[in-house]
Amino acid sequence: MEVIAVLFSLISVWLTSKDNIWCWPTGIIGVLAFAYLFYTKGEWGNLVLQFVFLLQSIDGWTNWNKPTTKVSKIRKDELYSHIMGLIVLGAIISLITTISGSTHIVLDTVTTTLSIGGMFLLIHKSLEAWYLWIVADILYIILFLEDKLYLSSIIYIVFLIMAIFGYKNWKKQLKNGI
Repeated sequence: MEVIAVLFSLISVWLTSKDNIWCWPTGIIGVLAFAYLFYTKGEWGNLVLQFVFLLQSIDGWTNWNKPTTKVSKIRKDELYSHIMGLIVLGAIISLITTISGSTHIVLDTVTTTLSIGGMFLLIHKSLEAWYLWIVADILYIILFLEDKLYLSSIIYIVFLIMAIFGYKNWKKQLKNGI
């Protein structure tokens, strides 16, 4: 199941970086595979996170189907509310990770917050989503290296490379008005 989860997640990120709507259904398959995997391992926090990603993926698939949804930048008047939203989300996740006894409260909180925020921005095709994903991927690499999860670290190195490519591709689309 882990192979399916990782494979479809990789395909989804690659398709997202190419601004291809098929990123959402392939991502949903990856999310469901990870949900099953976390269920069988009794990792309830990660299981719940997969359901958040599932709902976000469905919303993203719906939003990307609208012809008016194009790559954009966050307007300056929206930036404050996005930052405040991340701070509030981070505080909630920090409380959850503390109560659940996470072994890496800070890294777990920050990576989860950035991932949920990154997905939210991807749903709306905001270029800034890639900033969150790049930082999250770097932190996930550190987290997995600390836990000696070397294969997961390698996967997140690939995700990091794809996030950088996605940023460059979306920035080019924005510049060209696509």
